[in-house]
Amino acid sequence: GQERVALDLARAQKRAGHDVLAFSLAPEPHGPLADEFRAAGARVVSAPKGRGVDVGLVPQLAATFLLERVEVVHTHNPQPLIYGAPAGRIARCAVVHTKHGINPDTGRKLMLRRAAARFAHVYVAVSQLTADASRAAHEVPEAMAFRGSFSADGARLVVDRVDRWDVEFRNYRGGQNTPLTILDRKTLDETRLPNDRTTDTWPVWLGCKIFFLSD
Repeated sequence: GQERVALDLARAQKRAGHDVLAFSLAPEPHGPLADEFRAAGARVVSAPKGRGVDVGLVPQLAATFLLERVEVVHTHNPQPLIYGAPAGRIARCAVVHTKHGINPDTGRKLMLRRAAARFAHVYVAVSQLTADASRAAHEVPEAMAFRGSFSADGARLVVDRVDRWDVEFRNYRGGQNTPLTILDRKTLDETRLPNDRTTDTWPVWLGCKIFFLSD
């Protein structure tokens, strides 16, 4: 499940030399995964959520993020998204959310998810199915991409919208041959890079220039 994904990420981050904190929104005891996080070198931090909508949890998390000098907040299911994303923004962290399932919520919980998703700098869907569900639930804007690269100021993003079914297919001019696009993150305005029906892939934004592979 998604908890195992978070554990694998924690192990990888520790191997890369980062400090890792695993926040638990459940009351203690935290269960067997807490011991596995500790064994991986992560610190387990308890931040139990109160009943119903816990309005005090966001500032509590934000204060802890600031105290611990957290740089990146990564959430993995709707409840941590609802509380962790706004707290991360308050603490001026980079906020990443990974959507693992459909999560067919309605009413207040769906509204909270939609609001919290706006605080994420990056919203990652693990499959096309989950991406389609996110857009259908209006959790994320309609803009979509397969890969991309941020401008130096983070205000814009150059994206490749699709994953080519055969990157070695030279002179392909079919329906998957979409131009690279610059997306303004604030207004969601789009500017297509000029091309002559070439296959342009793997964009990278370096300084004031955009580099990419082309046939």
